[in-house]
Amino acid sequence: MRCRLSLLFVLGLFCTAFPARADWQLTQWNMSRDAVVAASQGSVHAVDGKPGQRRWGLDLAAEGTVSQGLLVKSRFFFDKAGRLKAVSLEPGALADCSALRDRIEKQYGEPADRRFVYKDIDFSEYWRAGSDFVRWNESKGLACFVIIAPLENIDAQGAPHFN
Repeated sequence: MRCRLSLLFVLGLFCTAFPARADWQLTQWNMSRDAVVAASQGSVHAVDGKPGQRRWGLDLAAEGTVSQGLLVKSRFFFDKAGRLKAVSLEPGALADCSALRDRIEKQYGEPADRRFVYKDIDFSEYWRAGSDFVRWNESKGLACFVIIAPLENIDAQGAPHFN
């Protein structure tokens, strides 16, 4: 199955007008770290993730920073076989959380679901876009980030699983 995840989700998300569909095809799920870095055309570099940087049982193996009016840090996570399985994005500054969230909604429309973890402070929103799952997480005033993963690796509660 050919799942599209682009680096240019990462790159394109930051334009005020979103890019053409071709921009979304620079990376694919299951690509190797070297292929992701090459597809990024210099915006992503390989890293040797440390144990504390593992997420969902995946290894951090590439990251980058993109700035087109909004600085965003991207992190690329790979399974034990070295295949791209998840991307996380976070704004360079906490003050940019709402701007990043607005760009996601502009790209995907209204979220499919919204869940509050603690009153109106901690919440998650979910989008299903083709074979991709996009989850926005925010703790108001503390942190915000986006997780993008293949829909096939997401359970009914929106939690990623990569066994």
